[in-house]
Amino acid sequence: NLACTAKHMEAVTEVQGVDLICNAMEAHLASASVQEQGCGALSNLARNPDFHNSIAKAGGFEHIKLAMQRHHQSPEVQEQACAALWNLSADSPNNQTSLAKLRFIGLLGSCMERHAASPEVLESALGAIANMTASNAANKEAV
Repeated sequence: NLACTAKHMEAVTEVQGVDLICNAMEAHLASASVQEQGCGALSNLARNPDFHNSIAKAGGFEHIKLAMQRHHQSPEVQEQACAALWNLSADSPNNQTSLAKLRFIGLLGSCMERHAASPEVLESALGAIANMTASNAANKEAV
């Protein structure tokens, strides 16, 4: 994970890593493995709130949504996408609102129904829902 240390995070920023990730996801929408790894990379970067704005500006929310929709049968893609949402919504009321406007709450519910046998998917989806509703009354009502 290249985004674990401050030094590596600076390197990711210098090469416009978030844009590179989103561009790869856009160019290879049909590839479940690219979507899985792209969502995983965004998830790792989103552990640092300093990356939240750059992920949003690069269209990361939309790329995660497309990955979830296009590869709805892939538990690996769903797990990584949900983990990215979990991290992006942590302590971020703005992201919580933005993600809800993109209808992620319903998408997370569908994901949980489809992958009810996968504890890994359920953990990530529930974490995302918990964070999205933590300080957002409208999101709580939507759930």
